[in-house]
Amino acid sequence: MYARLTCIWEGFGMSDRGEGYIGQLMLFAGNYVPKYWMPCEGQLLDIGKNNILWSVIGNTYGGDSKKNMFALPDMRGVLPAHASGGRVGRRTASADQSLLSVRLSVNNLPSHSHLAKFAGTEDRVTVSNAIAIKNVVGAVDPVENGYFGKGGTGTGAASIYVPSGSTAPSVNLNGGSTEVKFKPAGTVIVDPTGPGAPFEIPNILMFWCICVAGIYPTRAW
Repeated sequence: MYARLTCIWEGFGMSDRGEGYIGQLMLFAGNYVPKYWMPCEGQLLDIGKNNILWSVIGNTYGGDSKKNMFALPDMRGVLPAHASGGRVGRRTASADQSLLSVRLSVNNLPSHSHLAKFAGTEDRVTVSNAIAIKNVVGAVDPVENGYFGKGGTGTGAASIYVPSGSTAPSVNLNGGSTEVKFKPAGTVIVDPTGPGAPFEIPNILMFWCICVAGIYPTRAW
């Protein structure tokens, strides 16, 4: 035989008794909240006027017993999940493995870009140089940023120029060098950038209600 108790709540007297378990939650499909029930919106209640309900849920969902206040569960915009390990009343993130999870795609990412870093490897580079010769007799001493000129005049002129079609062997000379400078430029953007499409979870709105007057839930163990 069940003992039917009630909270001394506004509109309820000791003779008003519901059939639900005090502290029980239910979804109600109507556009109002049934008698003996209250909407679960995290509202604060007076412990003195709702001492039976408080004895069931306590300050698990908020409030301050020192101020004689306790809070109802706030079910607005959240999903209920089974609690284990003494976690009743605790809000958890969707990353919690005990909750259902959803997988987002690239289309759900906000617009963004990445800074790409890369490192090259050393390799041999073949460079062809075109040496410009000024068709004029130059000075004896080299000139800063100057050019090669003719090999002189008269009997002392140096015969140093060879036609391009010559098949004579080549000799490598020391003392010269060619400096090649390579500076890559530009911006590297790694796609996709992400259009930021919203992730929609289908839902239907109903009332989450908590029983405040009815059968007192005795412990099963």
